Parts: sequence; structure tokens; C-alpha cells
Amino acid sequence: MGQLAVMGTILANTSQSQTVPQLVGILDTADLGITQATTVWFRWTTQGPGSKDYRIEGASGETIRLTLRDEGPSVSSSGMSWFSTGSAVEGATEAPPEVVEKVTRTEKFAATRAESWNRGASSLLSGKSGTVYQGKYPSVSAREGAWWFPALTGNLSGAKIKRVQLRFYIDHTYWGAGGTADIRLHGKTGFTTGGLDTSIRTLKVKREAQYSIDVPASYLDGFRTGTWRGFGLSTSSTNLEYYVQATLANAEIWITYEK
Repeated sequence: MGQLAVMGTILANTSQSQTVPQLVGILDTADLGITQATTVWFRWTTQGPGSKDYRIEGASGETIRLTLRDEGPSVSSSGMSWFSTGSAVEGATEAPPEVVEKVTRTEKFAATRAESWNRGASSLLSGKSGTVYQGKYPSVSAREGAWWFPALTGNLSGAKIKRVQLRFYIDHTYWGAGGTADIRLHGKTGFTTGGLDTSIRTLKVKREAQYSIDVPASYLDGFRTGTWRGFGLSTSSTNLEYYVQATLANAEIWITYEK
């Protein structure tokens, strides 16, 4: 549905001319329920002093003309009138800018790989693919690990990131009562060690439990730009409280954006 503009002009004779307001009014067809099959009647009046209605007459040789013009998209949907260029006779020559309604969507990305390594080492742990280790166990060196994901930026160009959730499953902790996970973002493009320097939260966790955390607002746009491509677990602590294991299964990134 759109708008109809009603304009009044006085066509002058050869000896005089008269300027009148171009725009008398706009009818929003969406609000009035007007369709192509609707008969519409218009009554044109003008007011003088004291808000009294006056009859309009053309002088000798002059003709009064009413023009009905399609003004394009409805103001209620577009937020603007098309009646911005052109004259009452010529009409507008350009349509108003297209108004695109923004939509909020949420996309889920499942991890495709999980790897771990000894902190400071240059190679991945052999035979440990599919598990993310964090912390030091009595008989092993301190470990850290990460999840890798498909490309996150595909639909995010020009979007505003509203929320990012990191989800993961803790399979094991050193203590039966639970432990502490240190969640860190990474921007890895390959399956390399290190790169887990950006800690966003430490979280008390229990064995065989699923967890979900929100990424702080200051890091959100990094998922749009490609700065952040996944997350992992790492700690510099050797306290057994920090020894945890997480699985590849159920590791996900949920991104809510407006575009």
C-alpha cells in the first residue's frame, strides 16, 4: 500500500498567473484500506481569517485543476514522503530511498575439531584429538586446548552483533566435586598450538555437564571481523582445581546479530 497526494493548481490565462500551494494533502492508503478497486471522492476547500472555509473560483480564463498522484510507499512503512522533488504538474521524478527492515537472527556453529597440547609446546598431543585438556595432572605437563569452527563471518558482513554464546561439555575434572575452567578466545586459522591469551571468564564446572557463557560486549564485533574464530581452555595455574577435560561433542558458538 502507498500514498496518494492531492494537489491543486490554478491554470492562468494569458495575462496573469497564480501561485497556490502544491500539496493539499496525503492519504495513506494502508491506513484507509484503499485499494485499486476503491472509489475515492475528494473535496477541496481553503480557509481564510477566522478559520472559515472559502469557495475557490478561477478568474476569467482560468481553470482549477485537481491532480491525484501516486506518491509511492506508505509513510507508515517507509517513514518518509515521496513528495520532495518536482512540481505539481511534473510530479516527483525520483522514488524515496528503499527502506530495508532489519531482522534479528541467530546462527549456530558446531565445532569441527578439538585438539590439545602441552603449554609452550610446538606440536599437538598425539592420540588426544577430540578432547580439550586444561591444567596440570600429577603425572603430565600443564596442558591447554581449543575448538575449531567453520567460518563464522559468512553472513555477518554489515551486521551488528547482539550476542555471542559459547557452549561446551565438561567430561572430567580432577576433583569429584568439580573444578574451574578458564575460557579463552582464539583467532586461529590453522591447527597450531598457543594463541590462547585472551581470557574472558573463569567458571566453576562439574563433571558430565553442559555449560553456556556469554561473551562480553567488548569482544562481540571481533566475531564479525574475523578476529575471533573459536575458543579454548587454558590456565597458568598448576592447582589441581584447574585440571579439566572437555569434549568435541556439544561445543558450539551461537551468534545473534541484526542485519
